[in-house]
Amino acid sequence: MLSLIASGSKGRTLEQLFGCLGSTMSINDLNSQSSQMIVLASSADDPELAFVNGAWVRQGLKLKPSFQETVESVYNATANGVDFLNKYKRFDLFLEL
Repeated sequence: MLSLIASGSKGRTLEQLFGCLGSTMSINDLNSQSSQMIVLASSADDPELAFVNGAWVRQGLKLKPSFQETVESVYNATANGVDFLNKYKRFDLFLEL
C-alpha cells in the first residue's frame, strides 16, 4: 500500500505520494483511515477484498523506531530484512520470510 510507504516518507517524496493517492489528508489521518480499512477487511466473514502488508528492507538497514511501530500497529504488518543482493529467485525470497 502506498499509504504505508507514505507514512515513512517526508518532503517531496511524501508530496508525490499524496499526489498519487489523491489525498489532502495529514499522514495521521491517512494512517487512521488505512487502519480502519484493514480492520474492516480482516473482520469480514466472506471478504471480497484481501491483502497482505509487509515491508522488506535491505538486510542490515535499521528502520526508525517510529516507522517500525507504524508498520506493526497501524498496518498490522512486519518489516523483514532481506539480502537482496544474493537472492535472485523471487520464490526463494518469499519462502524464507
